[in-house]
Order: sequence, then C-alpha cells, then structure tokens
Amino acid sequence: MKIPLPSKFIYYTNDRTASAYVRKNTLYINGLISWEKLAYDLCYALNGRKVCTYCGKTVKKSKMTLDHMFPRFFGGVSIPTNLTPACKSCNNKKSDLNYYEFKVFRTMNEKDGKRYRMSIYRKKRKIRFQRGFDLPRNWTTSMDIKDIIARPIPDDGRNQKKYQRVTHFVERYGHLPNPIVVSANDVLLEGNTIYWVAVDFGFEYVQVIKLDNVFVKLR
Repeated sequence: MKIPLPSKFIYYTNDRTASAYVRKNTLYINGLISWEKLAYDLCYALNGRKVCTYCGKTVKKSKMTLDHMFPRFFGGVSIPTNLTPACKSCNNKKSDLNYYEFKVFRTMNEKDGKRYRMSIYRKKRKIRFQRGFDLPRNWTTSMDIKDIIARPIPDDGRNQKKYQRVTHFVERYGHLPNPIVVSANDVLLEGNTIYWVAVDFGFEYVQVIKLDNVFVKLR
C-alpha cells in the first residue's frame, strides 16, 4: 500500500545521525530511526495538530493526541493511513472502536452506546483470536520471514514484557496478534517484537503491511 505523504518533509533524529525526507511522493529513510516517531511527525505534517478529527473542535497542542483509527489492541499499526489527530476526550471515548464504529457510536445515547460498544468488542475479540487482528484485508499480505531485513532499530523489545505477552498469545492461539510493517525494499519498520517471536517460534510466513512508497537506505 502507498501511504499519504506531505509534499515537503524533512526529519532528523536529535543526534543528527539519521534523517528522512519526502521527494516525489516517496519517503526515503537514512539511518536508524524510530518508525513510530517518524509516522507521528508525518501525520501532523499532513493534518496539522489543532483540530480534532472527531468533534471538529480546535484544541491546545497539549490536549491533542494521535489516534489509531484501527486501534492497536486489534492490530492497528502506526502508519499515516491509520493515524489522525484527536483531542484527548474523543480519543478516550473511542477506546478500542475503529474510526467507522466510533462515528456510529457518537450518534447514540448512552444506553445504546454501551450495548453497541460491547457487541463490537465481543465480535472483534473473536476475530482477534481467530486470525489475530481486525484490519482492512487489502492492507496486509503474506511474506516469507526470511525476506524481511531486520536491523537493530530503536525499541527492539526482544527481552521486554511485550515479548512475553506476544509469546503467550502465540502459545495460546497459534498465530501472531499483529502484522509487521515493512518498507518497499523489505526493511522492518514496525513490529520488531512480533518479528522476533515469529523467528523464535519458527514461523515461515508472516502477515505484513508493505509500504510501497517508503525506502530505507541500507549501509
């Protein structure tokens, strides 16, 4: 998939050892960069950081957040396609609903809203346990794990609590809980913990979201 990109964009890490820039609707990454931080900056460059997507109110920067339109718990990843500015109030109310479900929820009274949220939650928990995540099917594709280029990116996570949570999920359900995000030249961008659990469990193929207009310069 191609992600939306601002026409002009330059990003540097604090120590200036890595950078990223947009040219002709393609993002080029040089060096080791936290993909999530980069994705957040891209989203703000595209959408601004003053107006909430959901309620339309203008809020202070300190009260603005970025919402995962398809939530993390059900497989949502940090890519500009899945990020949107939201005030803290709307983000908290939305919780684990996706963008479209929250639009319906906002039209309901409190009683009906609670019932709707619970019915959605039960349905999506079943989907999560059966295939791992609840995302548009055209976002993901299967990829040979040997073709993924993993680098020592920030927030490796292999020995953290997240690794244990993913391990327990795989042991219980037999599949991974989230897709991995890779660049057009197959470099791992997001999902390092998922990747290492897949390697350690001997998975031959994994579900990935491949960003066709993102390239990582390999040194």
